Amino acid sequence: MIMERAELAEQILSSLELSPDQEIDQLWAEEAVSHLDAFQKDQIKAVSAKEVFHKNKKLSLNWAGGLKKFRKQFTALELQNKSLEWWGD
Repeated sequence: MIMERAELAEQILSSLELSPDQEIDQLWAEEAVSHLDAFQKDQIKAVSAKEVFHKNKKLSLNWAGGLKKFRKQFTALELQNKSLEWWGD
């Protein structure tokens, strides 16, 4: 049921002419559907926030604007993946 709704939402979003912000939202929606699918197939596991922050004690979210220099180099999704690589995830 969840997958059918997610697929319907994806079809509706893909039928629209999208602005850059909407394109990013669509990419995130597709990423969420992909993660949900992988979770339901036991390809990935759920991890609690407590476990994530315990593992990454040095992780801080006070770096707003700290990645501006990469804005022209990567898309938002590529930058997210790069930041995970840089954090060693």
